[in-house]
Amino acid sequence: MKRILFIFLFVLSVHSYGLAQGIGTWKSYMAYDNTTIVAEAHNRVFAVADGSLYSYGKEDESIRTYAKMKSELSDIDIRHMAYHPELKKLLLIYQNGNMDIYDEKGFTNIPHLMINTSIADKEIFDINFQGDYAYISAAFGVMMLHMGKGEISNTYKLPYQVYATCIRDNKIYAATANGLKQASMNENLLDPSKWESFDVSFPKGNAQNVRKIVLFQDALCFLMKGAGIYYLKADGTVSTLLNATDIQGMTLQNDKLLAYSSSRAYISSSLTNTQTVNTGTIYGISSIKENTYWIAAGTEMLKGIRQKDTANDFEQFLSGIYIEGPRINRAASMIFDRGRLYIAAGGRGIDRDNTHGTLTIYDTEEDFAEDAWFTFDRKKIKEQTGVDFKDILSVAVDPQDKEHIFASSWGEGLYEFQDRELVKLHDKDNSALESVDPKSRHYIRVQGLVFDQDNNLWMTNSEVAHPIHKLKPDGTWDSYADSGNDLSGSERYAVDEILVRSNNHKWVNLERAKTGVGVYVFDEVAETDHFFPTFKTRNTDDGVISANAYYCIAEDQNGEIWIGTNLGPIVIPLPEIALSNPENLYANRLIRTGDDGMPALYMDGVTVLTIVIDGGNRKWIGTDGHGLFILSEDGKETVEHFTAESSPLPSNRVESIAINPVTGEGFIGTDKGIVSYMGGATEGRENYSNVYAYPNPVRPEYEDRVTITGLMAESNVKITDINGNLLVQGKSLGGEFTWDCRKRNGERVSTGIYLVIASEPNRSESVVTKIMVVK
Repeated sequence: MKRILFIFLFVLSVHSYGLAQGIGTWKSYMAYDNTTIVAEAHNRVFAVADGSLYSYGKEDESIRTYAKMKSELSDIDIRHMAYHPELKKLLLIYQNGNMDIYDEKGFTNIPHLMINTSIADKEIFDINFQGDYAYISAAFGVMMLHMGKGEISNTYKLPYQVYATCIRDNKIYAATANGLKQASMNENLLDPSKWESFDVSFPKGNAQNVRKIVLFQDALCFLMKGAGIYYLKADGTVSTLLNATDIQGMTLQNDKLLAYSSSRAYISSSLTNTQTVNTGTIYGISSIKENTYWIAAGTEMLKGIRQKDTANDFEQFLSGIYIEGPRINRAASMIFDRGRLYIAAGGRGIDRDNTHGTLTIYDTEEDFAEDAWFTFDRKKIKEQTGVDFKDILSVAVDPQDKEHIFASSWGEGLYEFQDRELVKLHDKDNSALESVDPKSRHYIRVQGLVFDQDNNLWMTNSEVAHPIHKLKPDGTWDSYADSGNDLSGSERYAVDEILVRSNNHKWVNLERAKTGVGVYVFDEVAETDHFFPTFKTRNTDDGVISANAYYCIAEDQNGEIWIGTNLGPIVIPLPEIALSNPENLYANRLIRTGDDGMPALYMDGVTVLTIVIDGGNRKWIGTDGHGLFILSEDGKETVEHFTAESSPLPSNRVESIAINPVTGEGFIGTDKGIVSYMGGATEGRENYSNVYAYPNPVRPEYEDRVTITGLMAESNVKITDINGNLLVQGKSLGGEFTWDCRKRNGERVSTGIYLVIASEPNRSESVVTKIMVVK
């Protein structure tokens, strides 16, 4: 089993990573923790875990993952999958009705149902192959897909849900919410009146509970919810094939009827001969090879079992597959610290979200190691603390020790870990943290976490008398109540993030409350504070910004404060006067020239959930419903705008962003999974001791794009040929500069060696590196 795992890790790394990710490229970091669908193909076994596709090589034992990327999956969240063994094609159907067909030539997208506005409810129940067609049973009726052409042939809209179909003797039979139906294939099936009732008398239950029909040994077989499997005999009577009330699914493959409950598989070779196999957890079963069966085994991933020489004896030959990655497709907050990505996959509401506590560490410097991903064991933590580990919202890493981390919970308080083991749960009984209900351990609502320059850990504590606390390095606590009670009390639902500015002032946003959302600024040393429920503005006519929610705060490299609101981003250009001259503190909204040539508010009304500053001082802005924006340093230009429709983003709700300052890779956390985008801006280095170019040599398959990294911020960069002729020049974006292997006139350079000359703005240092270009 170790050999299988090793091969998997190698293949996955080749597929997803590489030594140097190119500027403008994407990676996928989806969860593969719970396998629920399986389909055996000729050379590989395909499986779906947490809505994502992977496959296992039956001969080479390799594992491959597939992502929503160019030339791969067209969408996310696969809900149905089936393999056509004669055509050697795999059909995938997504939650939104989008479809892909996969074969040896690659993926073909069929978006017909997804974009069909005349069909509101696109829920799919079943796939049945008949010849070259896939009959797709759905909430709206039946859809015929020609598997060879990749085209929708017919859509039969019916006034009831269709759970499954089956064809026999030129008749189509359907299990529906209105009972069993039948129709001649020679009739106009677009006419609902042609679908007549098909009366069958079952020993127990009724026809409205039939969820699957298959033709097995020339008999119609029916899976009835809560009653077992029955078949229709030639004389019109019904007999019991399998008397089991817990059957969850049924399929016909390789001339055998395969059914399963939550822990057993039932394999029928005839209407009177059924074998029972105790498989453990099972969500699906598939088989196209005689006496070999593949099991979708939940958190045990994929299992393989086969029948031994003894008829009723089965052995398990594959189990224990594990795919590195996050455990769930959610990222409420993320931070990047010293080569590691920290993911808090929790949630919160006015009360509790009750999301299982998922706290994950991804060591980006250990891509090929088996332990590159680590998720804390919530069951073990519960045993140690006596309370559920859930609703984890934020992470902070000790600046002095990266193995010492803290995680906040919207209910249980503050978790402290050392070397990936729980040290302590700080709650109302052993710390300064307060509970909304003094008698309960489950209402200690801690959200934002951040360390200051003196290694103090600051945090917010909602709906209590002291909404801000400080845990000092010596283990003692200080607590703070705002002077105007603007953050305190039970009506303040969400005292959210806390930012320690470069001048050591603390900024806190109040995301939502019954009254008075806003931003709070304080300085514990000077004992001054101020609450800003609205901001004056100098670049709009109304004179005031009255947001209904303040979701995030960030300080850029120029010291300006960027705030995400329900009205879009706002910018505070002079934050240093917030306490000394609060009456004159103002904020700007972004103004662009509209299509009519007139000034207009940019991103007006867009809810901004997160803002992160990259090495080039650009603003990465995650929104609720509008995807990801990357704005220029001053916000006047949109560098990139990505949506789920135009990019590999899993969702248009971007909840968190974290950027690797060394590589410029931006990790984007959505409510449906994590991806990353190589933005091309890294933090400038202190010197030129580690400058290099990648890829190097630059071959045609790299799309003529090379990155020079390791530069000092705002370096002057020149690229010349070997004779010193200047080809291009410009400034680095943070610590990186990209070149498209072209001269200033757009002509591609020839094969050869080219020189990179870089100097800092005052030209006190310079460096030369070489690039080999292959035409």
